[in-house]
Amino acid sequence: MNPVTGTTIPHILLLEDDRAHQDLVLRAFRDDPEQFRLSVAGTIKKAREIIDSDTPDLIIADWILPDGKGIEILPRRDGMVLIPLVLMTSFGDEHLAVEMMKSGALDYVVKSATSFKELPNIARRAIRDWNNIRERRKAEDAAREYEKRLGDIIGFLPDAVLAIDTEGRVIAWNNAIEQMTGVAAKEMLGKGDHEYSIPFYGERRPLLIDLVLTENSGAEKKYEYIQHDGEKITSEAYVPSIFSGKGAYLWGTASPLYDSTGNLIGAIEVIRDITERKRTELELVSAQQQLKEAHHLAHIGTWEWVTKNDTVTWSEELYDITGR
Repeated sequence: MNPVTGTTIPHILLLEDDRAHQDLVLRAFRDDPEQFRLSVAGTIKKAREIIDSDTPDLIIADWILPDGKGIEILPRRDGMVLIPLVLMTSFGDEHLAVEMMKSGALDYVVKSATSFKELPNIARRAIRDWNNIRERRKAEDAAREYEKRLGDIIGFLPDAVLAIDTEGRVIAWNNAIEQMTGVAAKEMLGKGDHEYSIPFYGERRPLLIDLVLTENSGAEKKYEYIQHDGEKITSEAYVPSIFSGKGAYLWGTASPLYDSTGNLIGAIEVIRDITERKRTELELVSAQQQLKEAHHLAHIGTWEWVTKNDTVTWSEELYDITGR
């Protein structure tokens, strides 16, 4: 710990078997205004002993060593590099540079008096880049874990559920929506470009869920009405192609998806089959219209009393009968 700034002093492991090059590197770090803590090893075996006892923040290694190549020092877990590595080589060969970077090195340096002097700056940049990579990995891991938990939660909900990320890729497609559309989750997860609308409408087009992420998505024009309630959006539509072409009246509500830290990560839409309710409503409207026509033909007057607001409404026939 630096007693002046209160920050941790970076620990650099130098893996270099050439004593003259060791001295040049050590001098460059010693002359730098920032404090560094350096450990030096001349072989991969010795370097591994240092890593086991005092894990460095960065490894700077020669490409060719007495007991192997510098890239072999990289500790990995599940194929992931655990410590950033900068490789040094005496040969400025483009193919060699590509091989180094593909092998997992964060950067490489062609040895020269100038590059040795620049190593403290290269080390700072490498550590900064590595920290950014680690933060990005953590965010990606957290996002994957959230998507997994989300999938587990909504998987067996009775209503059909669709969720997309901020790029419009499907991250959830539960059992109920599989049954509704006939499309399995494995065929839909990860798909973008409005792929999720094809099972409903036979074409790529915005759905209610797209309105949550983009106001000018064009979805507004596709629905008879859209109701906004804060961040939640609700609508109804008849979709003839679902349930193997039987069709159904669907009610949908869409809202934003946030992660545990409050960051917007996508949107979710819950879709419910309301066909029976809709048919009952249509039958009721039809029955009321038929009754009204029957009263008109039979010259039967009717009135309606709404107790909630204590209002009475007369039919036209009742006005005719009473002469009022």
